[in-house]
Amino acid sequence: MNKMIIQCIAFFWLVSGCTKDKEAMYSITIQGRVIHDETRTGLPGIKVFTDWGEPCCIGLAKKLGGDSAITDANGNYRIDINYPLDTIIYRFITYLQAAVLVPKFYYYFGSEIKDYGVVEFDINQMIVPTTLQKLPDQLVHECNFSVQPVGIINFSHLEKTPPVGDTLHIKIKRIDRNEVYKEYFWLPGNSQPELKMPVIAGPKSEINIIILNSNGIVSNNKDTITIQKGETRDWVIMH
Repeated sequence: MNKMIIQCIAFFWLVSGCTKDKEAMYSITIQGRVIHDETRTGLPGIKVFTDWGEPCCIGLAKKLGGDSAITDANGNYRIDINYPLDTIIYRFITYLQAAVLVPKFYYYFGSEIKDYGVVEFDINQMIVPTTLQKLPDQLVHECNFSVQPVGIINFSHLEKTPPVGDTLHIKIKRIDRNEVYKEYFWLPGNSQPELKMPVIAGPKSEINIIILNSNGIVSNNKDTITIQKGETRDWVIMH
């Protein structure tokens, strides 16, 4: 009886060893810091995401997994990912669920905007590898972000949808720096009923709505707003 038990245990360890070999993994560590753009201090409690999968162009052809981490008291985070050995290549993309507050490409395409907008980032840090190449095992990669707290304006139309033939140009400018940090065009034929746009929290911003109607008449409407972090306001566009 004891001999049978010993044989069962030996068989169990043999099967376990084979399974473990089949599940052999590479690993990658994504780490970095999220700081406040003006104070340059680390921000705690910011959620950082990494998606990974099959690469395509500058993104993913197919997402195969992902993970996230929350920044600590000094704004630091670390994400450890294991991925299968039996692959030619994978790509890893790290991002915040935040609007971008500078006129350059940022990878996050989601509609959910948290209480911060991204100001400084490096696309070569966010996307690894940017060009197709095999990554070494146990790679440690750094990805940092600089952010500003934001509120949200929900723009909508009195007529529920934009009048046919109207072109709208919305510009949001930080007044103390005379700096336009967010723009959007509502082109003719765009029936989108509303639009959420981030506004930097704290300093006063100017909202400039330029409307060109189908008759060639231009109206230029300006107003100012001061908004708090996480605040949402509705703004009806009058045509």
